Amino acid sequence: MAIRPKSYAGWKVVHINTERGRESVLDQLASISFDEWNTSEEAITIAVSPSQLAELDVLQLPYTVMHEDLGASITAESTQATGKWKRQVDDLSWFDSYHSYEEHRAYFEELHAKFPNNSEIVSSGTSYEGRDIWGLHFWGANGPGQPAVLWHGTVHAREWIAAPVIEYITRQLILGYGGEDETINNFVNSYDFYVFPFVNPDGFVYTQTTERLWRKSRQPGPGNTTCYGRDINRNWPHGWDANPSGASTDPCSLFYKGEAPGDTPEMQGLSAFVDDLRDTNGIKLFIDWHSYSQYILAPLGHNCTTYIPNLGEHLQIAHRAARAIRGVEGAVYVRP
Repeated sequence: MAIRPKSYAGWKVVHINTERGRESVLDQLASISFDEWNTSEEAITIAVSPSQLAELDVLQLPYTVMHEDLGASITAESTQATGKWKRQVDDLSWFDSYHSYEEHRAYFEELHAKFPNNSEIVSSGTSYEGRDIWGLHFWGANGPGQPAVLWHGTVHAREWIAAPVIEYITRQLILGYGGEDETINNFVNSYDFYVFPFVNPDGFVYTQTTERLWRKSRQPGPGNTTCYGRDINRNWPHGWDANPSGASTDPCSLFYKGEAPGDTPEMQGLSAFVDDLRDTNGIKLFIDWHSYSQYILAPLGHNCTTYIPNLGEHLQIAHRAARAIRGVEGAVYVRP
C-alpha cells in the first residue's frame, strides 16, 4: 500500500512572545493541541492545526504568523527544481532544490572523484534501519594526519538545509584548493576534514516519504509505547542526565533522550568516531550544523553555569562568525 504523507494543509505556524513569562504561556497553551517547534526564554514557536486555530485565538496570546498555511509552504518547497541536477559538482543548480538521501550520497562520491588522491569515503557506522552513516575525509599537501576539523549535520531529520550548507562549504574547499585563494589552501593543508551530512538518515528519509516535520530517529520506543525515535542530539553519553529541562524521558517527546546514554546506534558510532579522532589527530574544530533560530551555540550545552577554561575562545569565534554572517547576508545570529 502506498504511503500517504502527513498533511499540514491549513496548519498555521506562530511565534508567541513570552515576555509575560514562559511558564505562564505554556500553562495557557496546555488547553489546546499543537506541535511544538522551538522554545526559548523570549518566544515559543508552535504549529497549530485548523481545528485548534479558534481555540488559540481565544487565549489572546501575542504572536506573529510565520506560515499562514504550512501545507502550502511544504508543497512549494518540495517542487523547487527537483531533478535538474546534472550530477556534476561544478554545477551550482544542485543547490536550487532539495534532494534524496541517495542523491546526496552520489554528490559526495562526485566530490571524492574530484579529489581522488586526497580524499576517501568514510563511515561512522549504520543507523537503526541499516543505512550507512557515510562522510568524506579530505586533506591537503601536509596530510593525512593533521588535526581534525569535524562537521556533521541532519541530527534532526527535518532540518533539510543543514546538509546542503555542509556540501557547499566542502565543495568550495575542494574545488578551490590549489588555486589562488591562499586562505583555502592554508585551511586544507593544515587540517584533516571529516564531513558527515547525515547523522540521522532514517529520520531524514522519513521526512521525505511520510512526515515532513519529523525530528527524531526511527528507533522504536521502549516497552509497549507506540512512539518512535530518539533525539540523537540529546543522546550523547557526556552529560546525558545533567539537564532535565533540556531533554525528556518521555518516549513521545520531540526531545526524548533515550533509555540510557548513547543507546542509539547512530550515537554509538558517532561518539566512537569522535573519541578516536580526539585520541589520534586531535580535534581542532567540531561543528554540529543545525537550522532554525539563528543561534551560534558554544559548550557546554547540558550545563549553562559550568565554566570551561577556553570558553572565551569559543565565544570570540562565535561573535566573529556572527559579525561575518551579518556583513554578508544581513542576518543576525546570536549567542544565547
